[in-house]
Amino acid sequence: MRFHHVDGLRAVAVLSVLFFHVGAAAFSGGFVGVDVFFVISGFVITRQILNLMDDGKFSLFRFYERRLNRLYPALIVTIALSLVAGFLVLPPSLLSDFSFSALASLTAWSNIFFWDSVGYFDTASDLKPLLHTWTLSLEWQYYLVTPVFLWLVPRRYLPHSIFAVSLASLALSSFWWRDPATPFYWMPFRIFEFGLGALLLWMPEPRRAVGDLTVAGGLALTAYAVFSFTGQTPFPSYFALLPALGAAMVIWGGKTGFLSGALRLAPITYLGRISYSTYLVHWPLIVFTVCYTAQDLTTTAAAIICTLSIVLGALLYHSVEKPFWHGRLASRAKVTVFATTVPLAALLYISSGGLWWRIPPPWNTPYPSGLDFHYANFGGAGYPSNKLVRIGSDNAPILFHVMGDSFAHQLFWGLDEELTSRGLAADAINDNGCPMMAGTARLIKGREDTSCTESINTALSIFNDGLPILFALSWNGYRYSLLSEGKHVTFDSLDQYYDFILDRISATKEATKTPQMIIFGDVPRSASVKLTPFECTTSPRYLSDTPPCQALMYARLTNELLSQRFRELMERDESIVVLDPRDYLCSDTNDCPVFEDGNLIYSDGGHLSKFGSRMIARRLLDDVLAAIANPGSGASENGIATQNGH
Repeated sequence: MRFHHVDGLRAVAVLSVLFFHVGAAAFSGGFVGVDVFFVISGFVITRQILNLMDDGKFSLFRFYERRLNRLYPALIVTIALSLVAGFLVLPPSLLSDFSFSALASLTAWSNIFFWDSVGYFDTASDLKPLLHTWTLSLEWQYYLVTPVFLWLVPRRYLPHSIFAVSLASLALSSFWWRDPATPFYWMPFRIFEFGLGALLLWMPEPRRAVGDLTVAGGLALTAYAVFSFTGQTPFPSYFALLPALGAAMVIWGGKTGFLSGALRLAPITYLGRISYSTYLVHWPLIVFTVCYTAQDLTTTAAAIICTLSIVLGALLYHSVEKPFWHGRLASRAKVTVFATTVPLAALLYISSGGLWWRIPPPWNTPYPSGLDFHYANFGGAGYPSNKLVRIGSDNAPILFHVMGDSFAHQLFWGLDEELTSRGLAADAINDNGCPMMAGTARLIKGREDTSCTESINTALSIFNDGLPILFALSWNGYRYSLLSEGKHVTFDSLDQYYDFILDRISATKEATKTPQMIIFGDVPRSASVKLTPFECTTSPRYLSDTPPCQALMYARLTNELLSQRFRELMERDESIVVLDPRDYLCSDTNDCPVFEDGNLIYSDGGHLSKFGSRMIARRLLDDVLAAIANPGSGASENGIATQNGH
């Protein structure tokens, strides 16, 4: 028996995910469409298994064979086409990582693969063409345990057992505090959503009036989650109950309700039937478009991708998914050859390091990953973090201190050379990823980063000697991870966050008793860019003679609000000077190039390379020395130290 309103619910789920992924602002919580799919799977799969068990026809082998025939053909074709697109578009570092994820997707552990890849310098999620397959792997893990569970538990205890397991899963998901990635990706934290769907099998048939009310309430709950949740909503946690309960209510009430008739309309149910194939193709389309253009999707591109996703989803459904599901396709031998070729191609991509021979010189020097390039070429490479470091001449007295996170660290290479050449010296303490400000700490994986706190205390105690301080941080990087007085600090707006930052800068100046605080602002980083300069310059040229790297660092005014707030701080305190890196890195026409004389200025998406650090060092040191020599007179109208005319 096919429940057509469930197909309609599948359509709602896939459209929510699709619109969320293309960046439709109204669908800020569209990611909950995945949770709707989980509830549907719990209902459909549990019902299917129990019916077969009741008829004495259940076979574990046959169950897995049917699941393979249902899910894998379309998945394999999607991965195969993505491998071709990756060959044409992806730089070696991303191609190699993508190939690993292809193998993980084919072996049903991509949820664990992507969970394990979460990190400080990790590749942006929108550069991973198969990231969305984590949901398929999680479903497969559900398929592995469900038949065994249903077979082991006596039927009379089954609903109570499913409820107990679901309740435990919800509690685990809600109270897990170590890190947000684990409950998001791991099956035990999601089992309650499948369980909600399964428990519907023990619910009595609703009367039509009750069904209508239930469907209306379920759609309202789901819509609320889709339109009001954001990336900052703790998830899954108990918040996932809203879309999950909403989906369960629609499934239960829609059996008889009049209101579910809209979900049974032919166009809606058709979209539901092709929802799996549409889901498979939509994310690779987005990622490869982003990689090719090196920027966010435009409204036009988003509309085209939405249309293409549905069209290609329908094509994949009719040419692959449906024929395989009904056993009407090529011979088993041909299928086996094709299915074997795909993982072999992925292994070839991996073993060759991402096919560096595709990249024209001078950018074809192999690096295992963009992260390896960053570590080797970062402007702070070779200088330790979390300890006092001398930069400049070994014999000169310390002239000033340098303090901050990785955005201070990036200055070390250039400042060291420039100070040494002038017979001067400074010392520095940095801690990458740490908000080195008085009265703050970093929240990481649900708890205080004690190493960061120690670095802050060390810097404040050592630099309490009356010398000027050059202070550099990722000023926009800590909005969601700050602790103050032992409590997580939250901000309703960017302005409120900047109020806190400016207050902490003043507190840091007071704590160190420095007569001169010289702030190094944010380096230019376009808010829309996805590829790092390294990834862009090492992209293949099959579809374009020149990669769109000039789009990477063009937005001189993307953070004008921060510059404005820094100006306010300087007006209040003349002993604070702000140096704007855009004066060193951008032209008068607001263009901020990513490379000069064949050298990359950035080692990743925002940090200066050794070359970039050297490139700005002379002018930066000139401005620092001028600010020290002329305290209180270094601010121009646009908030930049101007002693040297820039």
